[in-house]
Amino acid sequence: SDTIEASIAETGFEKQLDEALMDRLGELEKYSKFNLDSRMVASGMQNILHYMHEHVSDEHDVNEHRDDTEALMAALLHDVGKSGPASANASEQEAVVRLFAAENISDPEMLVGQAIALCFEPAEAPQLQSLLEHCGIEAAMTMREFWDKHAYWTKDILEHYSEGTTERMRIIAASHHIDHGINPYHITEANPATEAKTIGASEYYLDALHGKLLS
Repeated sequence: SDTIEASIAETGFEKQLDEALMDRLGELEKYSKFNLDSRMVASGMQNILHYMHEHVSDEHDVNEHRDDTEALMAALLHDVGKSGPASANASEQEAVVRLFAAENISDPEMLVGQAIALCFEPAEAPQLQSLLEHCGIEAAMTMREFWDKHAYWTKDILEHYSEGTTERMRIIAASHHIDHGINPYHITEANPATEAKTIGASEYYLDALHGKLLS
């Protein structure tokens, strides 16, 4: 959509992303507010990076702008895994996004089957569960287990549809919950981890503002 393309342009990113990746961002735009949150995270990231360049270090090289762009793009892409695994078709992606977007789930130990019954009409629940099962999401899985999959799916999606992305961008995006032990790339390097943690902290702050923090 125009909104997605405009957000990407604001980062200074000039390459073309894979069409399938753009389609997934479109699914998130259509069925959730996750892209809006990602844009807010990217804006916060931009302010933090600007402050760091001005006050923390004077050792930036000619690649400074490129590095900022990678981090900002990672912020925009970090939740693309909320559209499901890389193998998910359009209907499966919609089902995954809609379950992620369900707002009245207060217990992370609630089972997926229970969450579907709570949040969706009985007429559509069986089809929704079937689509989720195609993505490896069983009714007996907890919502915490379901939620925690999205960072791994972000990695798989960005690796599968990597056109225009860089390795560093992909690592930062998929590692945003590294503080919680979710480390799809098994990274140890400080630099990507620092920027990934910044995304995770910004997301946590947004959740607090939205009143969505879960135990």
